[in-house]
Amino acid sequence: MTSNSLSLLAVSADDRKVLFSKDLAQKISFIMITRLTRTFKIATKDVAHFGAIVGDSNPVHVDPDFAAKTRFKSPIAHGMTSLIFMNQMMPEGYKVDSFTIRFMKPIYPGYELTSELVVEGEEFEMLVGRGEEKITNIKSKLIKKEKP
Repeated sequence: MTSNSLSLLAVSADDRKVLFSKDLAQKISFIMITRLTRTFKIATKDVAHFGAIVGDSNPVHVDPDFAAKTRFKSPIAHGMTSLIFMNQMMPEGYKVDSFTIRFMKPIYPGYELTSELVVEGEEFEMLVGRGEEKITNIKSKLIKKEKP
């Protein structure tokens, strides 16, 4: 049995890609692929503020003397800080249904980090890194927001 289908990939100037296939025997289906990149820096005051908001008073995040005695050697940002950047890069009209997160390395205040978000259909993956070093990986399933 042969399949009559046509697949096209369009790339716009801002690196947004739309992949769609048209199956001549069935309906047209669309899958949107988007790649967004953002650079950010987490300051020491941001770490303290985040800890206060979420109620995390672990001294490894704010006390240099305490942190010096740990394997990190200096204060680290909260791992969940990465979720803030995920939320800021969320495609309009969608919200997170579920996600998994993997912390591969600590985030130190002052690091200049790059987050890359790739959305393919209703799934996305975000990598947070410093240069070639990968720090956090988040995979999520998106659902459309209901209109009020």
